[in-house]
Amino acid sequence: MDGGTAFRAAVRAPYHHFRALGRGIAAGFLLLLTGACATPSPPTLAGTTWQWQETRDGEAVVLAPRADHPYLLNFRPAGELTGRVDCNRLNGRYREKDGRLRFDALATTRAFCGERSRDWRYLADLERTAAFHRQGTILVLILDDGRKMRFLLKH
Repeated sequence: MDGGTAFRAAVRAPYHHFRALGRGIAAGFLLLLTGACATPSPPTLAGTTWQWQETRDGEAVVLAPRADHPYLLNFRPAGELTGRVDCNRLNGRYREKDGRLRFDALATTRAFCGERSRDWRYLADLERTAAFHRQGTILVLILDDGRKMRFLLKH
C-alpha cells in the first residue's frame, strides 16, 4: 500500500466512527433535553385553595381563626386572588417567583363580623408576606418580621 492509499483509508475509516459518534451525541443531547423537561418544577399556587390555621411567632401561636369562621385564599390563574376573610369576601392580586410571594391590591367587603373577628389582623399579616414554602397539603407564608402563617390545602 502506498502512502496516498493508506492516508485515504485512514481518513475514510474514522468518518464512519464519527458519524456513529455524532448520532450518539445527538441521541444523548435529546435524552438530556427530555430529562430536563421531565424534572418537576416547584409547585405553583395557581389553582389551589388554602384555609388559614394559625399565625406563629417562633413556637407560640399568636393568632388563630375562630373555628366557625373561614379564612380562605383561592389562588387563581394569572395572579388573581379571591377568598374569605371571616364573613367578608376578598379580592386582590398575587405574585410568586422563586419562593417569594407578594400580595397586591387586597380589598374586602366591609361587613362587621363581630368583636372577636381576626379580619383586620389577618389582612395586615397577608400584606407583610415576603416568601412561602409548600409541603404537600401545608402552605406556610413567611412574613417580613419572621412570623409564619400556616394554611391547609382545601379540597
